[in-house]
Amino acid sequence: MAFRDSELGPTVVTSLRGAVVTSLRAAFPPASVPVVRAHRGAFNPSSVARYSRKSPAIFVVLHGTDNVERMGDGKTRTRVSMSAVAITNVGDGDDDDASVAMVETLIRLVPNEDWDLDDADGAENVRAQNLYSDKLDDKRVNMWAVTWEQGICMPAMTTEAFDTLQDYLRTHATSTPSDAGDDDPAPEQQFDQR
Repeated sequence: MAFRDSELGPTVVTSLRGAVVTSLRAAFPPASVPVVRAHRGAFNPSSVARYSRKSPAIFVVLHGTDNVERMGDGKTRTRVSMSAVAITNVGDGDDDDASVAMVETLIRLVPNEDWDLDDADGAENVRAQNLYSDKLDDKRVNMWAVTWEQGICMPAMTTEAFDTLQDYLRTHATSTPSDAGDDDPAPEQQFDQR
């Protein structure tokens, strides 16, 4: 059985990522940054070079959660680790002005931002890191990551949601992202839990 994310419905975590993408699209004019979208999180020099053809670009990535805690009312609180990865092409020379300008804008936008979601705390521990490497330099690409953590609250699971979840966990599913390329590290993802 194959499935699409839309068949499973949005989750609090994917809603958070979507809200970040929407906010960053509004902050960066399309003429300046034509691509602002979610990304599944694995970058390698070949995929970065491919993405850079549409640069400047920003990719919003969910890295994981920690400090998961079930509250007395059945809700679950956790901290989500995220990043906005800025990718730009480098012309002749070592010009990184475009990527630095994008990073400066991001580090002004992200702190304390809850992305207008009632279930999200403000972004904390915001950091920017230059991801320069010789391999990226060979591809004439600059890449920076602005990372942060954010608390979210997930609603309590209803009996209906648990019933659906049980069926879902017994299902074998294979999904291939529509933008997967030959050089992506894991274009097909499978799970089989019984």
